[in-house]
Amino acid sequence: MLRARCVADAARLSPQTVFSHVTAAALLGLWVPPRIEVVHVTQTFKTKSQRDTIVRHHRPLSDDDITQIDGVLVTGLTRTVIDCITSLPVEWALAVADSAMRLRLPPRRRDQPHDRDEVEALREEWVRYLAQLGPMRGCRQARDILRRADPGSESPGESRLRCVALAAGLPAPILQMPVHTAEGLFHADFGWALGPPHDRTFACVEFDGRGKYEDPSEQSREEARQSAIIAAGHRLERFSGEDLLNEVRHLILPRLFALVPELVEAREPVVHLNPRPPRRRNRRL
Repeated sequence: MLRARCVADAARLSPQTVFSHVTAAALLGLWVPPRIEVVHVTQTFKTKSQRDTIVRHHRPLSDDDITQIDGVLVTGLTRTVIDCITSLPVEWALAVADSAMRLRLPPRRRDQPHDRDEVEALREEWVRYLAQLGPMRGCRQARDILRRADPGSESPGESRLRCVALAAGLPAPILQMPVHTAEGLFHADFGWALGPPHDRTFACVEFDGRGKYEDPSEQSREEARQSAIIAAGHRLERFSGEDLLNEVRHLILPRLFALVPELVEAREPVVHLNPRPPRRRNRRL
């Protein structure tokens, strides 16, 4: 749907127009908000044309910043990441950065985490690119996002939930955290290892995506998995997409704090990872 819309818009726009920001992120296959009402483009020239369905950005682009998808010009992955993490709401900014890392780095099995040297090299590449663009709105948020982006996240819900924990000042959790139980090895979406290495308690966080357990057999396996983790003396808290809705999201932190009370007192909230009041443009994305 979005690709067809961009192809149609490209036919009416200048040939030098490049689709960018959250539009480019969606075309590249990154995790973006589900309802995108406008198309974002970047132009190096001014135009008097105004359309409510197109948001125009005016910044220079190099040839290395541009690629093609379905015959239309689109900002490349690095430029798209930077444009998104400086402009999107913070939780979705982290989701975009996480998914972009997953796209750039070789895929891994869940029990084989990404090589940290590769992750850090990619992080530094994006930090350098951000610095080269010079001062712009959202730079501080972008730097905080880049420091915490991780390809171990397996869904936008996991990324957004992790962002809530990080913004509150909880330590960076372990993604796809291995937990040994009497029933075998399981992996929590993310969590924290508490206590001394020889006698650790694992505080596990699971994010249940929409339709994850529509299959009764899958639901039964998940219940057995949860029971095994708790029987091994560990903690587990489950969240879903409904918990991220504005009406109830204030309940997330009390549940996380109850899961890891040992970490609450020493936490230092991260100002630029806390949601900013939305601007009019951000409401449309």
